[in-house]
Amino acid sequence: MAGLMQHNLRVHHTTTDRLAGRAAGWMLVAGGSLTLLLLVTMDFGLAGGAGRTGPLALASRGGPLVFGSAGVSMVLGAALAVAGPRVPRWFLYLLPAAMCVLITLPSLYAGETTPTGQVLLIWPVLYAGYLLPEAVAYTTAVLAMALFGFATLRSWGAASVAVFVEVEATLLLSCVLTVAVRRRVNRLLTALRTQAKTDSLTGLANRRALISRLDTAIEAYERDRSPLALCFLDIDHFKQINDLHGHAAGDDTLQRLAELLRGRMRPGNLVARTGGEEFAAVLCATTLAEATRRAERLRSVIERTSRTWPVPLTVSIGVAALPDSGDLDADGLLSAADGAMYAAKTSGRNAVRVAAERVPGVALAAGS
Repeated sequence: MAGLMQHNLRVHHTTTDRLAGRAAGWMLVAGGSLTLLLLVTMDFGLAGGAGRTGPLALASRGGPLVFGSAGVSMVLGAALAVAGPRVPRWFLYLLPAAMCVLITLPSLYAGETTPTGQVLLIWPVLYAGYLLPEAVAYTTAVLAMALFGFATLRSWGAASVAVFVEVEATLLLSCVLTVAVRRRVNRLLTALRTQAKTDSLTGLANRRALISRLDTAIEAYERDRSPLALCFLDIDHFKQINDLHGHAAGDDTLQRLAELLRGRMRPGNLVARTGGEEFAAVLCATTLAEATRRAERLRSVIERTSRTWPVPLTVSIGVAALPDSGDLDADGLLSAADGAMYAAKTSGRNAVRVAAERVPGVALAAGS
């Protein structure tokens, strides 16, 4: 399961980075557009007088800087939206801080806070809180609070106290709540991913997880040509166990066997229950000859160990490998191992068979 978890983690990081890059891009475009729109149509108080002001009046105090910040935001946002998953992760981590600076720079320059800056400051905080690591999220919130506080101090007055407290509390609370919600969502998603790829009875990987791991292993094989083996295992006469001892005894047998198989897997390999009384194991960096020897040892261990269980059992095992069993894809390797397992069944059960005519130095079957 360790290899499967690492694979899922890589996919999760790739998906999150892609979403974070594109979300930041569109957010910057929207923020820059909104700033330009409000700059033209509303009174920001930057001109030092009352009433409606336009771009020409704003030019006397910070107007060009506002235009510049909005333009930089839109250009950078467009680039990020196009780049998407190609944006480096370190750049994504620094981006919320840059957003905070761009948003507050006009206010710091003009010496007055603006409604636009107060509203837009919450965007990088929410962005970092939901899409980036918690340390980045809290750092962004603290930076936004510090920048807004400094801008407010430059125009401190009786009305500034209420605005300062409201905005600072909103920024901090937004960060805390967003991080808390993301934690819960991540826990739920992790649980769902685990359930989707875990057999509920045995706790082993299920067939879906097996196919995913096998696809990854075959990609690695095609890249570096390291051998890869697959074993199919089936409990002999399992129907008789259910008929004679009951389904509870059958479930207990499956759980005991699953625990035994789990304990004999090397790091990086995967054992799965593919359905009913059938199990499979992906053995990386393992030749057909080595996999067959391991399968024979496993068959012997199961036969010997299960004598102490409420219901003793034997198993039949089929083995296939790349490149020994041919140049196969995932479906071909599965079919080869499955066919070898049925050959072990037809030969008398409690046996190991391989999907190749000869494996030097390996006995292909054990007693019937």
